[in-house]
Amino acid sequence: MDAPFRLIDVEGKPFDRGYSYGAQTRDLIGKAINFYSEVFAQSGMSWSEVKQAGEIYAERLQLISASLFTEIEGIAQGSGFDIGEIVALNARTELRYGGQANKDLLSGEGCTGAIAIDNAVDSGRVIHGQNWDWLSECADFSVILRIKQEHGPAILTLVEAGTLARCGLNSNGIAITGNFLKIKDDHKGSGVPAPIFRREVLNSGTIRDAISVVLNSKRSSSINLMISDASGLAFNFETTPEAIFPLHADNDLLVHANHFLSPAAIARYEDIGLQVTPDSLYRDILVRKRLELNIGKLGLQDFADAFADTRGHPYGVCKHPSAGPGGKLSCTVATVIMDTQAGVLYVAKSPYNSIQFWRYDFDCSKPSQVESFEW
Repeated sequence: MDAPFRLIDVEGKPFDRGYSYGAQTRDLIGKAINFYSEVFAQSGMSWSEVKQAGEIYAERLQLISASLFTEIEGIAQGSGFDIGEIVALNARTELRYGGQANKDLLSGEGCTGAIAIDNAVDSGRVIHGQNWDWLSECADFSVILRIKQEHGPAILTLVEAGTLARCGLNSNGIAITGNFLKIKDDHKGSGVPAPIFRREVLNSGTIRDAISVVLNSKRSSSINLMISDASGLAFNFETTPEAIFPLHADNDLLVHANHFLSPAAIARYEDIGLQVTPDSLYRDILVRKRLELNIGKLGLQDFADAFADTRGHPYGVCKHPSAGPGGKLSCTVATVIMDTQAGVLYVAKSPYNSIQFWRYDFDCSKPSQVESFEW
């Protein structure tokens, strides 16, 4: 059984939060930098070149969000690494794949996400979750970051050490997950790194604010974003650098993997992400079919069962380690299920090994092992 992801608590002003975060995860940030230096080398970039590119990105981040840039400065100082290195971890997708024509280097970052709302769920609760598929080593340097801000909601988010956000929820009931998408026009311009605008979504006070972040963020690459709030509002946004395609719940369910579903997007773009994630075509179907078996009385266990599906092994919804970009092993790094009304994050680390969920909330002193899911 894998140990739970480390719980990291930070609070206060932006620099103080960042410094504490960096100091507590210095060892893991070092692991992340060592790992990604090898990954970037496969793309033909030395780590010194990556760091320099990160320094250029840092100048842009100052203009995008002074507060988050200050937090990144704190992470750098607290961890003892250069700010260019911390920015590079946050902008790894933009830096690695910018201008890459080789489909083998596109990404192994899959993900299958789902949201159930209103009449689909037992007691009308909201359940929002995903499987995060990426390179297997990332489980060794990822953490659950719990942020208590001087201004703004508290946040619980699964992150690679040194980054600002990934999937998670806030104390206002806003939750976010994301899925890789890819078109030919990705990375031809500058944009906001995904962890930055995911964090901006989690800083939102209302679902309207969260939607506004998505609609107004400048993107350099395609991404699918799934956003919900505790009242039962849920949205899926298939985004490219130049367009956004909203999708709404069908039968009070939203399910998405790594290919475009919007007819308008399919007509407009060639979905080249399917070249490296062809399994996307059945992963979303498998999750939807499993959830629809219990429609009207869905609970957390139904989501756990859906995300554990191994049909198509090793490329199932729960992906077992298999060849990814550059020969590294890609897998389901974590399964995340969120009860947004209760403010609870359930996380299973490396679920292809053994599926053991751990419970995190805004007040727990440490994660607790889940024997059975309860509302």
